[in-house]
Amino acid sequence: MDLIEAKDNQEEVNVEVRNDRLTISGNKKPETNEGRFAVRERPFGRFARTLQLPEGTKPEQVQAHMEKGLLEVTFPKAPPQQQTKFISIEELLPKEEK
Repeated sequence: MDLIEAKDNQEEVNVEVRNDRLTISGNKKPETNEGRFAVRERPFGRFARTLQLPEGTKPEQVQAHMEKGLLEVTFPKAPPQQQTKFISIEELLPKEEK
């Protein structure tokens, strides 16, 4: 997650694990450059992102590291039996008229 505005200030970013869900939240402050802007491409303000962790992931298995505004969160990969299985959709043929 790109948190350039937060730089290396971990106090502005929260990483939480609850009920097999990982939530990253915080507050991006606007840049204080005195110059004039025609376009600003980086949003600011409060933010939160939540993702589902593999079932059974223990909170102590989740690790977070921030360097130069880039937040990296790691956790164990889901075992094969928990990975997504894609189901093909069959086309229904019209019933024959009698």
